[in-house]
Amino acid sequence: MLQNTKDFIQTQYTPLTILSESSRAKVEVVKDSHKILAIQKSIRSPDTVYPILKTIRHPGLAKIYDLYCGADETIVIEEYIGGETLQHKLENGTVFSIVQLHNWAVQLCNILCYIHAENLIHRDIKPSNIIISGDNILKLIDFDSARTFTSGQSTDTVSLGTKGYAAPEQYGYAQTDARSDIYSFGVLFRQLFTGQLLGTSVSNPDFERILTKCTQMDPANRYQNAAALLQDLQLQQTPPKPTKNKELQTSRLRYTFSVNRLWIFLLFSLYTVLIVYAAANDDQYRRIFSYIIFIWICLIPAAYALNLFQFRTLPFIPPFKRTRKLVSYGFLLLLIWFIGLVILAELGPFFIIK
Repeated sequence: MLQNTKDFIQTQYTPLTILSESSRAKVEVVKDSHKILAIQKSIRSPDTVYPILKTIRHPGLAKIYDLYCGADETIVIEEYIGGETLQHKLENGTVFSIVQLHNWAVQLCNILCYIHAENLIHRDIKPSNIIISGDNILKLIDFDSARTFTSGQSTDTVSLGTKGYAAPEQYGYAQTDARSDIYSFGVLFRQLFTGQLLGTSVSNPDFERILTKCTQMDPANRYQNAAALLQDLQLQQTPPKPTKNKELQTSRLRYTFSVNRLWIFLLFSLYTVLIVYAAANDDQYRRIFSYIIFIWICLIPAAYALNLFQFRTLPFIPPFKRTRKLVSYGFLLLLIWFIGLVILAELGPFFIIK
């Protein structure tokens, strides 16, 4: 029966690309016979928590479609989640708002409440293992290091986790439990707030208190379960509005090459070209061209002030994603506006009726 499951997986899913490969596991993007994408994990261990994950459902967890558990390996086919990892967002220099971080903290805490109730400890909570989907749903992925909690056990059988995010007990001092995930939660959100794993204070006193309690060295001094942490987070249902502090700003200079913005820009460009063409070929439309110059003179400063400037979506303009690039970004906009103004000034005399 097990061999039939393995054969089914190998024949049903076609590998497309390898995402990662190590001595412990290989992760690939695959597609099924209906060309639907999925993630295939080949783990060189029969002892995983994926049989439990296959039986549970939560919007913050990837669905398990197929599973093979052999004598020396585990093959998992799970949901492909479209979105961006927090690691990628951090590498891109994205600055998060306090409201956004509060929302994600509550979502992750709800996931921890759910998996801890199923006796599962993730043990590897870090930015690369969290995906923010297109509809802003936080997804906790990669349970390769996860384990089930065994009451009365002094230490973990195998010590796994990522240095910096792993709780002290994950290095063999004691058995990991729900409080180990809470420690990693605190390290993660301190990094999202400040850019540092530990040692840098969060300017918001409520979050500073919560994260400090999460990351106590002694598990007895942390939140004893995710429900207690969630209760504290929910007391902050209406976080203070972002201040001018860079840590609390939302990056408004992210490179947003979205379909909607691109279509708006293309339609606006087409409309302009049609007017220019009409002005060049029909006397009654030539006067319109003078208004185009006037609009162009006023458009860029006004549109920039209203954050509607569509040139931000063009691929030939560098994606200034960090707020410290604000001066360069503004200079580039003004340069484009000035060049356009010069071109229009040179073409104007050919079309404008005196």
